[in-house]
Amino acid sequence: MCSKTDVPATFRGKKLRSWQVEKLNKGELAYIDGLVDRKGKKYQGYLRFDKRVGKFEFSFKNVWREIDDLSKKRRRGI
Repeated sequence: MCSKTDVPATFRGKKLRSWQVEKLNKGELAYIDGLVDRKGKKYQGYLRFDKRVGKFEFSFKNVWREIDDLSKKRRRGI
């Protein structure tokens, strides 16, 4: 049984690769492809794992990179 801080080995029925799980455990983003929706259409996107609530967050675009870049600019005073 997984705790909230454990990254599950699968996402939407797809087994995650070891490097993806490692990145998610570090709090980093992981790109995932080969997902299939209910109609059989393939899709991909970006994944991260929120250990505070024990859930995945998925985005078709890398929205978190934009947020991280903005935060870095604010810290530098730009």
